[in-house]
Parts: sequence; structure tokens; C-alpha cells
Amino acid sequence: MAKVKTKGVDNGGFTDRLPNYNIFGKQPNTLMRALLADNPSPENRALIRDIERLESDLSDARKWEGYTNAERDELQQRMLHEVQMSHWERCSDRKQKLDAELEAFRESWLRKNHVDGSERLANMQRYRTEIKLDDSNLEATLLEAASASTPEQRAAYDPDRLYAMAEHAADKGLTGTLGVAKSALQNCNVSQPWLNTDKGDELATAIDDVTTEYGITKTNGGELAAEISELITVV
Repeated sequence: MAKVKTKGVDNGGFTDRLPNYNIFGKQPNTLMRALLADNPSPENRALIRDIERLESDLSDARKWEGYTNAERDELQQRMLHEVQMSHWERCSDRKQKLDAELEAFRESWLRKNHVDGSERLANMQRYRTEIKLDDSNLEATLLEAASASTPEQRAAYDPDRLYAMAEHAADKGLTGTLGVAKSALQNCNVSQPWLNTDKGDELATAIDDVTTEYGITKTNGGELAAEISELITVV
């Protein structure tokens, strides 16, 4: 049976692997594996293909005939490294291209949606006055903004009005409300309103998926991550 290093066991640092561990001593992340298989990211689809080829080699008993356990383990780790390195390089290349595309989109959006500085200051002052006169719906509005889940929903909230709400919460010492305000500001991309568009959101999500470290893969806009070694199902 294959072996895996285990701390605290006086047997030379090795013990028989439990059935729910893969060949690299990891518990297989079957959910992430399934999500990546259906992922629109070409990098993640390529990773799954690489993993399937690796699993085919790992499962081929004839391939490992004549190797000592140490030689086999070293070669298998090297094969895993090659898969991890290929994924990292693909993600890095893709990220550079997406960053450039997002920057071009940002400049285009700013040209089309330019707001005069004096007009913006006037709007801010108006928002501050309105909120001071009536802040009864302050927290409810901020909670809605913090929960907005689509670009269209986020774009419905004026960034300057959200800023004015956050200022009011801070001035009145409303700690809890200020915390909600910060979540609303972040969720609604107040400093990057071009992300509140289908194109901007698509690019930002793709960038998050490929902004990853060596040995790690991500999906769902970077919200889910896993070690590539956890995706192997061979035991």
C-alpha cells in the first residue's frame, strides 16, 4: 500500500494511508473538481485535462514497474509539479491580458461617464443635507446596497450618496451602521464604478479566478480555492 508522512508516529515518519486520502496524502476535493470541470475559464478546463492525464499515468501499474518506492514518489511529485507549474503559468499569462483589457475598458468608461468636479461637489453637499434632515432609512438602504448581487443592482446606488451615508454614520458614532456602510461601499465598487457593468464584472471575475499562487486553483470569481493536489482522485 502507498505510504504517507504522518506526524507523531514512531515508524520512520510513515504510515499506511487511510482510504479517503489520495496518492499525495490529500483528501480529494470532489466538489471543487466538479466545479472546475464545468468552469468557463479555459485555464481551469486545461487544468482538468492535465489532471486527467496525470491520473491516467498514476493509475498505470506498468509505468511504475522497476522503480523503488522512493524513486516512484519522487517522480510522481515531479509530475504533480509540472501540472501545477503549467496551471500557474497559464493563469499568469491570462491575467496580464485581462488586466490590460480591463484597463482599456476603464478608460473608455471614464470618457463616456465623465462627471464635472463642481457638479459632483454640489451633489455631495445635497446628499449630506438630505441625510442630516432624515436618516430614518439609512441602515436599511446600506444593507440593500451591501447585498446587491448583480452589476445592474450595484449600479443603482450612487457612489457619492453612499459616501455621504458613511460619513453621516461616522459623524454620529453609529459603529454598527458604519460597518454596514463599509460593506456597501466595497460591494458597490464606489471607487471603481466601471465594474458595475456586465463587461466590467465579467473581466473582474475572470481576473480573480486567475490571480492565484503556485499550486492553487480558484473559481467563482476567486471565492473558492483549492490545492491542485487535492483534486487528484487516485489512491
